[in-house]
Amino acid sequence: MRAQDLPPLPETPGVYLWKRGEEVLYVGKAKSLRARVKSYFHAEGKARRIAEEATGLDFIATRDEVEALLLEANLIKAHRPLYNVLLKDDKHYPFLKLTNEPFPTLLVVRRVEEDGAKYYGPFPEAGALRRIKTLIDRLFPLRKNSGYPMKRRRYPCLNYSMGRCLAPCVGKADPEAYQEVVRQVEAVLEGRVDGLLQELEAKMREAARRLEFERAAEIRDQMEALRAFFSTDQQAFDPEMGDLDFLGMARSGALAVVQLYQVRSGRILGRISRVVEKEEATDEEILWAFLRDHYLEASPLPPLVLPPLPLADPESLAQLLKRRAGRRGGL
Repeated sequence: MRAQDLPPLPETPGVYLWKRGEEVLYVGKAKSLRARVKSYFHAEGKARRIAEEATGLDFIATRDEVEALLLEANLIKAHRPLYNVLLKDDKHYPFLKLTNEPFPTLLVVRRVEEDGAKYYGPFPEAGALRRIKTLIDRLFPLRKNSGYPMKRRRYPCLNYSMGRCLAPCVGKADPEAYQEVVRQVEAVLEGRVDGLLQELEAKMREAARRLEFERAAEIRDQMEALRAFFSTDQQAFDPEMGDLDFLGMARSGALAVVQLYQVRSGRILGRISRVVEKEEATDEEILWAFLRDHYLEASPLPPLVLPPLPLADPESLAQLLKRRAGRRGGL
């Protein structure tokens, strides 16, 4: 394709699609569509080859760079272009979903929806998801067997008799007490365990002071289970680290591996690995593809992300993190 054959391009943010007939060769985003697309005709290597192979160009103008980033990700997944970086194992990893209801329940799901619920994940290791779900089911009396949305029942289930459910489905749960349980579950899922342990210890001491020794023992057992779960890797604990994600990347020829470690309250809660096999892709292109795909769905978001190498245009991703988190994010 020649530069003079390009359609009139605006100087606004947007997404462009290089095409060969009906095949999409490459999808990209730009602060200025006109400047970015025209730069292909003055570039070398892959960019120049894309422009030479293309027989046409489509573009979609957007309101801002974050909208362009979201659209770029969706178009890449839809068209799987020849020259874009495509991550292997591109499947929907499971999330934990705390439903948006007067009496929420905790579900395992594979898609994040705009439904007002709170999502935690993704969990690439099924074992880690099962362990934390089992821990929460055992220690916190959220409802479990009354469906989503909640359905009324005539009689409470066995979990109520075992003290593992407050039975809102039969009208036994106090709304304030239930919301207190929800808040504690959120603290666990967000890795804010130290504050929760201090709170539980105060409640245990108060129960003992009131001579409610059975209740005090229950809280003690709850605390011990939480400590055991979150202290399996003490050498990776540094309270000064706070909440952040840090990434590493290794490459050998066409094969690259990106790993992201999630640190919450100074503890490494998990890691996510993705493999890319794209010989012509630069390290920055591979890293950018990983960051874009991960942070479009990941939740909760940390205030700080530490990539292994500088990004040429970190601002659009920082704006995405800020918009999704509802607060200032950092790259």
